Amino acid sequence: IIEVVSSPTVPNVTTPLNYCEGGVPATISASPTVAGYTINWYGDAALTNHLYTGANYTHGETTPGTYNYWATQSGGVYGCEGPAAQVTLNIIEAPNKPTITASGPLMFCFNGVSSVVLTANPHTPPSVSSYQWYRNGTAVAGATTNTITLNQVNHSGTYTVRTTGLGSTFCPSPLSDPVTVLIDAP
Repeated sequence: IIEVVSSPTVPNVTTPLNYCEGGVPATISASPTVAGYTINWYGDAALTNHLYTGANYTHGETTPGTYNYWATQSGGVYGCEGPAAQVTLNIIEAPNKPTITASGPLMFCFNGVSSVVLTANPHTPPSVSSYQWYRNGTAVAGATTNTITLNQVNHSGTYTVRTTGLGSTFCPSPLSDPVTVLIDAP
């Protein structure tokens, strides 16, 4: 007697998985479509490089790039293995930590004319899409370009800036080192 059985279907996977550098989870996951089936992870489309058996594979990748894996499920009476689902892990490079330069003194008396312009240097590449300035740890509304002009007593404070990368993830840079501005009233 020859019995022909259907192979398992493709397991449930999410792809592509897009993460910012420094924020990549240690594992990628797949789930079987039938309770009791087993997930198998491979490093190639030909399914010759078996990496792991289990729902959560610890990939160990942290460097920006694209990494492909293939997941199958096996089970049933004969332990048949089904077709593979490709899982693509994209690790996107985060922008570099920006630095701040000042166009004038960081301490001066308010006279209605004097000001200081802080400029963010993003140290590209990678490219950046936007900026956000912070005063005393709080985002400054509307301060989303590479410069900010300070010329009022209430502008005194400690300033930092963060850049945002390109793409669907808009990866954030680390905050710049702080720069303190003191504008005194006469």
